[in-house]
Amino acid sequence: MPFFEIYSLWRFKVSLIFAKKDESGNVCIVSDTKLNYEIDRKLPSYSSYQKNGGLKLFVVNHGEVVISFAGCSAEAQDTFDRIDLDNWNLSNVLEILKESSAFGATDYLLCNAVNNVIYKISDGVIAQPDYAYIGDFDGYQVLTKNIEQSSGLHDLDIAMNKVISDSNVNTVGGFCISALSDNGLFRYIRPCPKICVIAYH
Repeated sequence: MPFFEIYSLWRFKVSLIFAKKDESGNVCIVSDTKLNYEIDRKLPSYSSYQKNGGLKLFVVNHGEVVISFAGCSAEAQDTFDRIDLDNWNLSNVLEILKESSAFGATDYLLCNAVNNVIYKISDGVIAQPDYAYIGDFDGYQVLTKNIEQSSGLHDLDIAMNKVISDSNVNTVGGFCISALSDNGLFRYIRPCPKICVIAYH
């Protein structure tokens, strides 16, 4: 990818995904569905939902893991195509996401429901924060103004919808998708009825 394209995408990371633990220690994740994609790019047939729905929060590995991205959807698709879901290996997946994020155009969150760990992968660095966001910084500021440290998924969902409806945050939009870890598995809480979301792999 040419440098000027990478730089441009780095300055304009579309979307907002936020993850934190609730008071029970479960991981809560909220995401918008605004998506930038190359209209002429031919995506694999199983990925056609990206063009129509902008889904950026995926439950994989039999429900134990959520992976999400913010930034360039074409780069994220190339990266996801490298992940072997049939032979899941967390270390390998993190390394693949790390390599992709090093270009500066796309960041990732990976959350593990088995031990309720949040990984943020950005600029070639893997971190394990208690909470994390990827995507639009202005949207993140609006979201955090509407939540407390003790906030659970319900409060996050309300806050994300405020970001989505904020006309000053142009890079966040669509509708809110939420996921919650519970007893070692993630489940979607508010999927859009218009999208055929991914079944557990």
